[in-house]
This record gives sequence, structure tokens and C-alpha cells, in this order.
Amino acid sequence: MIWPEFRLHSIAFGTRHVITTVLSLNNLWPQNLWLHALTRAVIVVGTIQVASIITKKWGCREKRTTNAMPYPKSVTPEQEQEVKSGYTRAQFSATKACQLPDATMNFAPLLGIQMAPLLMTLVRKGKATSYTYHRVYSASLFLGYVMVFIRMIMEPHLAVVAFAVMSLPTSKIRKYTSPVVLGVVQVFFSMIVCPLLINPFLEMFISDANQDLISRLALIAAVVTCARQCEYYRPLFMATESSASKQLSMSNDAGGLSFTSGIGNAAEFVFPLAAILYVGAPKLMSMLQEYSEHGLQTEL
Repeated sequence: MIWPEFRLHSIAFGTRHVITTVLSLNNLWPQNLWLHALTRAVIVVGTIQVASIITKKWGCREKRTTNAMPYPKSVTPEQEQEVKSGYTRAQFSATKACQLPDATMNFAPLLGIQMAPLLMTLVRKGKATSYTYHRVYSASLFLGYVMVFIRMIMEPHLAVVAFAVMSLPTSKIRKYTSPVVLGVVQVFFSMIVCPLLINPFLEMFISDANQDLISRLALIAAVVTCARQCEYYRPLFMATESSASKQLSMSNDAGGLSFTSGIGNAAEFVFPLAAILYVGAPKLMSMLQEYSEHGLQTEL
């Protein structure tokens, strides 16, 4: 189940996050804006080029990581496409995370990147099923989002930068350009456009008085995004082997409306919860800060 192409891709993209995390932890990024952008571009585009070389040498159209990856029998073709869509969006988000000015955010996607080959090895050795693979892998991707959002809630200034960087619709732009061009566009937008234009504009409306508001908005964004991720991966956790034929029949009868109704059900849950969290955000933030300060005091 684990192929040389995927194994090498995992090493290449994992190394990307290790390098950016180490540079952020030790504050080794160049201070000059353009040199900083060039360094990020070399890491992002260089990884894409290495991945392309790996694909040319070891790639196989019949057995690619997304095409040949087995799914549980209870997951319908429509649901499988939604799960794959969640996986794809997580890959684009991982590239964006490399361009954020925080070591935790740089490190967050590494869990999912390294979890996949481990799970594939366990499946190949008969220690895990394909159901276990997809459930644990999707959970690891979900935790990456959680790590990023916790940092956004605790550090409002990071939330402003992250919102700007994450706003670029890379998954839609990818249809019209090559991965290398997309990587250059991402870095230029994140490292040049955001610091020079978008961030100063946003900071005009930010003061010490409304830092709490930013954290609340970050918390709402976290809830909505996480709910969306749950919707992508819901079939992996809700379905059972015995319900395979029933699910397929319901999906065909509904004409593909099951996913839309799922979004409606998620919305009914998300927005009331978001309102509650908006009110309770200050208490949650104070608890996180107290926990962080207590941890630092314990280490000292």
C-alpha cells in the first residue's frame, strides 16, 4: 500500500516544515523583506521541484497515492470525492502554513504528513485496516487546523497575518496554472503583498481596545472551519460496513443532495455554537493564558 513515490514525497514535504520550523524557532529568517520572501520562495518552490522530479522517476499513473488508496466499502463514490477534497485542501493549507511567522503554525501540518506513511506501513503489515487509516489520517489533519487556530486565538496579531495569508484561494487558482507558478504567487502574496498592503490596512483598525474582538473572531473562524472539516470527513466516522448498500441507495435516490443536507445540519450546529463561543471567548482566552503562564513558571 505504500509506494516509493509517496514515501519520497512525504520526506520532501516533511523536510519543508522542519526547515521552516527551525528557522522560525531560532529567528533565523532574513530581516530584509525581499530577501525573506526569496528564502521562503526557495523552500516552497524547491520542494515542489523536488516532488516533480520524484514523480517523474518513481510515479505511476495506475498507483498514485490518491487514486490507489483504498477506501472502506461503506463509503460511496460521492463521499469518497468529498473526503479527497478535504485532503487536497489540507495540502494547500500546509503550504500556506509554511509562510506564517510562527514556529507552531509551521510545524502543525507535519503531523498529517508523517502520519500517512506510518499508517500505510501498518496497513501493509496487516496491523490496521483502511478504515483505521482514513480515520486516523483525517484526525491528524484536523488537529493541524486546531493547532493553528489555538495560536491565532492566543496571539491576535498572528490572527491578522494568518487571515490575510489564508485568504488566497489556492485550490481554485491551481486549476489554471502550474504548481511552481502557484508557489511563487503564494509566496509573493504572503511575503510581499500582505506585509506592505494588507496588514498595514488591517492594523489601522486594530488597537489594544479591540484585541479581544479579534480573538473572538478568530475563535468563530476556528469553529466554522473545523465544522467544515468534520463535514468532509463525516462519512469515515458515521458509516459502517453493514450500511454500505443502504448508503449507496440513499445517495442515488437523493441525487447527490445528501452532502448539501449535511452542510445544512452542520450550519444549524455551528452558528449557535459560534455565538456561544463569541460570548465566552474572553474566559477561554484567560484560561489558555493562565495555563501558558503556569507552564512557563513550572519550567523555570
